[in-house]
Formats: sequence, structure tokens, C-alpha cells
Amino acid sequence: MKEINFVTMCDKNYFPYVNFSAKQLMKFYPNCKFFIYDWGFTQPQKNILKSYPITILVDWYEKIDWEFGYKKITEKFEGYIPPHDNLVQRKNEYLYSQVPVCILDCAKRINENLIVLDGDAFLINKIDEIFEDNFDIGVTLRPKDEIERARKMGIEAELNTAVIFFKLDSKRMQLFIEQWIRDIETSKKAWVDQTSLITLIKQRKRNILTDYYNKGIISISNIEFKIKTFPCNIYGLYQIEKGYNDKKVKILHIKSERRKENIRERIRGIRIYLTISKILKILPKLIRNRIIKIMDIKTLIIFIIRPQKLKKIEKITFKWLKFKKLLNFALKFF
Repeated sequence: MKEINFVTMCDKNYFPYVNFSAKQLMKFYPNCKFFIYDWGFTQPQKNILKSYPITILVDWYEKIDWEFGYKKITEKFEGYIPPHDNLVQRKNEYLYSQVPVCILDCAKRINENLIVLDGDAFLINKIDEIFEDNFDIGVTLRPKDEIERARKMGIEAELNTAVIFFKLDSKRMQLFIEQWIRDIETSKKAWVDQTSLITLIKQRKRNILTDYYNKGIISISNIEFKIKTFPCNIYGLYQIEKGYNDKKVKILHIKSERRKENIRERIRGIRIYLTISKILKILPKLIRNRIIKIMDIKTLIIFIIRPQKLKKIEKITFKWLKFKKLLNFALKFF
């Protein structure tokens, strides 16, 4: 493979995440290029991001119409009631529509192979199998129960565009993204970047998005593209609180409003929360329910306990689980 490129776009609120992402990419793919589209970083943040040998910071703030861009977005959304005030949702939708514009600009700067990451998504393991696989564009499907719930509400939500794999040359990549942008410009649906990509694929090959690891060929302007689907739970896991295998999962997607917290501390906090949850399950139901009633364990572990105490608590809880496992094994012989 001649090139490995990654791209993201975000502002100062996402800095801790994109900074951590850059460090992860340097560890796993030290020869890659990481294009970061600057939607409003502070100068100190820019200086830090520029200091990494793999990063290319692209100034994009002035190219976004922050004041009036939302007027391009329809006032009504088909099949969906926005959770926000309509004006707020239109402003959000305008920003969503600018994501593929940045991706297209990045595609023009490279020769091949581009991995798209949300500002709060980052690698926790290598993804060599992606580069070795035979497809042109890889998209990530949400958990099936989530897709089904959305379908009952009349919402198309098969894909999560936090992670997209483009494994093709720049010219064909641009052709695909340009069609995606055209579909966005005529869309009346919410979450316009995601729903437009879903429409683009399903209109040409409906059954591709029905299951993980499906493959299919779609055509745009008589050019064929091999599409393959991947599970979000491996390539873009966002249901972190449910637990995950940190050797199997490749990419985490931290969907959180707590943008300023330390990433390592948050992940460590989540792991400790999961450990304590296991301990609570061991306890008698009456005692467990009383503890849960007294305090919100999740909030306590992730957000209240001071970071310097997390490692100590983690060691204690893991030792307890190890002891419990040995005890259960020993009891089998009595």
C-alpha cells in the first residue's frame, strides 16, 4: 500500500479527543498522514496539533458560513421530530452537511486510501485487516436493535458515518463523495450526512445494508464501487458503557457532551464502572438494590472519583474478581 491517510474535522471542544487520536495513529501507523480540518481550534491547540509529524492542519473555519449557512437547510424534516428547537437543528444540519465537503477537499490532496474519523473517534487497535480486504468503500452499521427501533419510528438509521473507509484512488473517491454532496443538497431528512449516504447506497443496492460484512456493487455515472458493511461495535463502538473487548474492538467513538475531560481517565473510569457492576451482580439482590438506590454508581465512578484514585480502585476491584473466580473454582471440589 502506497498511502494511508486519515481525516477528521472538529473545533476546540473536541481537542482532547483529536489530540488523543493523533497520538494513537502515531503509535499504530507512524507513516500515515492525519488531516485535521480546523473548525475553530485555539492557537495553543493548533500549535500542539501541528507539532506531530503525521498531522496536517487545514484551516477551514472561514469556509463555513457560521451565521447564515443554516438557511440552506429545510425547516421541516421528513419522518422525524428533532430533539432540539427547529433553528438549532437546522444549524446542526448545516454543519453535518459540511462534513463530506471537507472529505472531498481531502480526497483531492491525496492519491488513495482515506479513513474518515469523527472528531471524537479514535483507534485503540490496528486495522490492518481493513487495508488487506477487497472493497472500495466500507461503511459501519449500527447495532441491529437500534436500527429496528429507528425503523419503527420511520427513520433510516442503518449507518453511522463516524467511521468510513475509502480504499480507492482519489479520482473515484471524489466521484462518490460528489454524489453524496448532491444528495445532501436535495435532502429533506434529518442527520443529513448519514441519511443521504444511506439513500445513496440503498437506491442502488438496497440489500447491502441489511447485515454486517455484506458486499455489493453500486454504480455512479457508470463507475462501479464495491461497498462493504462493518459493525459499529468493532469499528466505531459508541455503546461503551455496555462493556467491550479491548482486543477485539478497533475504534472507539466517544459520543459525549463532556468534551473537556481527559480521555484516558474517562476510559479508565468506564472500565472501573464495569468492574464494580460485576461485583454488584455478585451481591445478594436486596443489598445490591440498596446500594444502587443510595448512589448512582456510574456517575460516582466516571465523574466524581478523583483521577489519582482510579488506578488504586481498579487494582482492588480486579483482585476481588480474581479471588471470586478462584473461590468458585475451589468450591466445585467440596
